[in-house]
Amino acid sequence: MPKVQTPSHRTVALIAVGCFALAMVLMTAVEASITYKPPAPSLGNRLAFVALGGLIHGATFFLFACVGSIGWLTLRSWRRRRDERCEQCGYNLSGLHAGNACPECGTRPRRSSPA
Repeated sequence: MPKVQTPSHRTVALIAVGCFALAMVLMTAVEASITYKPPAPSLGNRLAFVALGGLIHGATFFLFACVGSIGWLTLRSWRRRRDERCEQCGYNLSGLHAGNACPECGTRPRRSSPA
């Protein structure tokens, strides 16, 4: 039976970010088309409202993407240290002396691994 390949965490995260961005764009378009009551029926006012909504939603998305990325990278680094793996490449460091550099990528550990 062939082994089923699962997508990497990075692929899943990129798909989630893409879906979230698409949802934000659709939400902005729907919100602008349904709830907007222009003071005068001019195209310039409507476009300005859509642009402002896109700016607000884009800034919110950017903030959530940054916080999520930092959190994910911190969690990954913590898990690798806990499992005695290199923080950079994930190489198993359990057989090495504490404080030695990773033989795979040369990165030195931040703190000595527990004995």
